[in-house]
This record gives sequence, C-alpha cells and structure tokens, in this order.
Amino acid sequence: MPEAGDEPIAPLGGEVWTVPVTTPDREARAAHVVECLNAPETQLETALTNNTVPSNEEVSQDLIAEQPEMESIVQTVATANSLTGDSGLKWNDVNAALSAAIQAAITGQADPQTAFDNAQAEVEG
Repeated sequence: MPEAGDEPIAPLGGEVWTVPVTTPDREARAAHVVECLNAPETQLETALTNNTVPSNEEVSQDLIAEQPEMESIVQTVATANSLTGDSGLKWNDVNAALSAAIQAAITGQADPQTAFDNAQAEVEG
C-alpha cells in the first residue's frame, strides 16, 4: 500500500480466454468454447472445484452462498488490480525482480526493505 491506512488492493491474475484469428469456422468453434466456459453455471462449478473466484459478480455471490468462507476472498477480488496493469510489457522483468526480492528477504540474504529497493532499482534501471 502506498500509504499507511490506505485500503489494500490485491493483485489480480488468472486465466484469459482468447479467440485467435484463424478461419471463420475455427473462430466460431473457439468462441463457443469461451461462451461455455463463461456461462454462469460453468463459472460456479469451476470456482467450487478449483477454489477460484468467478468473474461474474452474480456468480460470485452464489459462490459465497455455497461457500461462506470465500466471502473475504470474493470481496478482495472485487477491488483487485491486474498484475500487469502498471508494468505492461515489463511484467516478466517485474515478476523476476519481485521473486528474487521475496526469496532474498525470506532467506535472510537481505532485509525486506533492501530487497525490494533492489528489485525496484533493477526494474527501473
């Protein structure tokens, strides 16, 4: 969080379903698969099976009704930001720097502030 007392904003990642440009027939079939995967009943079943949060907000409420322990996670996801929202094409570099910083802090190779300062310098450098 940028400032103490700010509301936490969680990073959001996950699956992205796309339909590549190919032939009209293949595009139509791929679009049908994406439609099936995004159907409310499929989103709920997937969430219940995989412990994920549906992108459909109404289905997220259905998830809470079936698994009340997921409520705080659903609320967190509702205000989350994309992992790559600020980093764009530099996401791979950001991810590598963050992973190295976390590892350095966990293993005692650096204190957390130094580890993350180094990660920021590496990405910005």
